[in-house]
Amino acid sequence: MEEIGHPLAHVGTLRDLRSRAWGTLKAYGVKILIVGNADYLTLEGFNELIDIFTKRRIPIILVGTYYLSDNILERKSLPYVRVHDSFLEPYEFPNLTEEDIIEVVDDWEQKFLTQDGRLNLTQMESVISYLKLKSGGLIEPLYDLLRKIAILKLDEPSFELSQANLTIKFGRRKEPKVKFQRKG
Repeated sequence: MEEIGHPLAHVGTLRDLRSRAWGTLKAYGVKILIVGNADYLTLEGFNELIDIFTKRRIPIILVGTYYLSDNILERKSLPYVRVHDSFLEPYEFPNLTEEDIIEVVDDWEQKFLTQDGRLNLTQMESVISYLKLKSGGLIEPLYDLLRKIAILKLDEPSFELSQANLTIKFGRRKEPKVKFQRKG
């Protein structure tokens, strides 16, 4: 309800909010529901989504990390059987390539930095390789790195952007886990 700007999105008991959400879905003629950060949902939340699908016939797309499909939707425990059987078609988006990273960085600089404050990171091939390595080809870690680099450049205007200097500043940063290793 918050996403569509409902004025009473945070008012009332959970029962009232559920009822209001169901009414809002109908009133707005929602045709598809995309749930971001679905890996944070509780079992009760998953069951609510299943009810929305079965009663309102609104398709639901869950978006989350690898943890969502591997550790939540694949649970074999009895309470999760309904959840497992309701979300059977996963799709894995490929990680960003260097070309994708160049496109994202250019777009990010245009949107968030002034013309005078642009870093021109895409002009430095070694920096793009570094960004790919440290982001794991994932968009959120890439955005996080870009924000930190921009702040660093604002705080230290004389800082020379290069792979070596970025490694010195961000060398302790861990690379994200792109995929959990399956046991077995």
